[in-house]
Amino acid sequence: MRLQFRRIRYFQTIYMFKANDMDRIDISKETYTLPNGDSVFVNEFSLSIGEIVVIIGGNGVGKSTFFDFLMAFEEATLSLRTAPVKNPIALVLQNSNNALFPWLKVSKNIFLDATYTEAMQLPAVKAITTTLGLTSLMDRYPFQLSGGQKQLVNIARGLSFQQGPLLLLDEPLSSLDGDYREKVIQLINIEKKKRGIAIIHHGHLPVSLECDRIYQIKDGQLGAISI
Repeated sequence: MRLQFRRIRYFQTIYMFKANDMDRIDISKETYTLPNGDSVFVNEFSLSIGEIVVIIGGNGVGKSTFFDFLMAFEEATLSLRTAPVKNPIALVLQNSNNALFPWLKVSKNIFLDATYTEAMQLPAVKAITTTLGLTSLMDRYPFQLSGGQKQLVNIARGLSFQQGPLLLLDEPLSSLDGDYREKVIQLINIEKKKRGIAIIHHGHLPVSLECDRIYQIKDGQLGAISI
């Protein structure tokens, strides 16, 4: 299904607001441009509910810019809605320092408009915050958190309240130690049952991640490779 959406960027968190019910992205034979002017040719890319796909590639090849491209795909040719609709499709970026609202406590950064009491009544939300060890941090501000803790808050928000059919995660494991890496992978695998998830990853692919496909950006082209 073709997409219609508008894009809003705030503190480097990008949301895509659905204009149609949509549970799949299919792109082929498209080109996007990097900030330095180089271009990447997308041979093919797809993502649907129930899948985890991983994008790999060297530094500066355009992995994060590809997520920007996904969010802006066909924006130039499709009419934009005048107001966002429910269920934003979230892009959780790697730089959690800029993704959190510095004047809000952890609880508000995660739950946004919902109160802590209301949010913790939801079993899935309670499981996420407990698994990530955030229950004791709810009254802290971002400046009181370590880099890894900020990333956990950022991930918790994406998994808890940025609900929608697709979720894009930019190197979600990069600031985490071994124990919390596995906990985040566990939550991502669970989330796969109801959403499609694309992950930018650097380094060896964790064995425990239930990955369906791997896409590589190399020599100015993006395409699927064998797992």
